[in-house]
Amino acid sequence: MSAAPLAKAVRAALAGLEAIRPFVRAPDRFVIGKHAAYLWCANGISASKAAEALLGRAGREVTTRNAATVGKLLAMLREDAA
Repeated sequence: MSAAPLAKAVRAALAGLEAIRPFVRAPDRFVIGKHAAYLWCANGISASKAAEALLGRAGREVTTRNAATVGKLLAMLREDAA
């Protein structure tokens, strides 16, 4: 898939995630960026109705990472760059 159709598909997929907003309750946060959507579950993913809705809606097209995992991945990238 070339860049233009891929970008259009990403925009469409992200636009479809707007349906998650009604499920987001404080202190959770949900942001849709240009290339990805971000859901922060303050009390954990298993306690979040928004996470349940997001994972059910996105299905196999989504991946989740917690902050600790993201930190470890970043550290590995920095090691490789050094």
